[in-house]
Amino acid sequence: MVGMWLTVIVMFIFLMLGAYFFLFALTTALKSEDSTKVDPIPKNKH
Repeated sequence: MVGMWLTVIVMFIFLMLGAYFFLFALTTALKSEDSTKVDPIPKNKH
């Protein structure tokens, strides 16, 4: 019985770590500030 609970707890921890790293990777990849550094918006000169 203890082995089953340890397995469930460890699997839950791995699930939470996976979700954390997935969201961390998404937020790192989708930073909008980086796009303006790489390709700045041209200013209109009229």
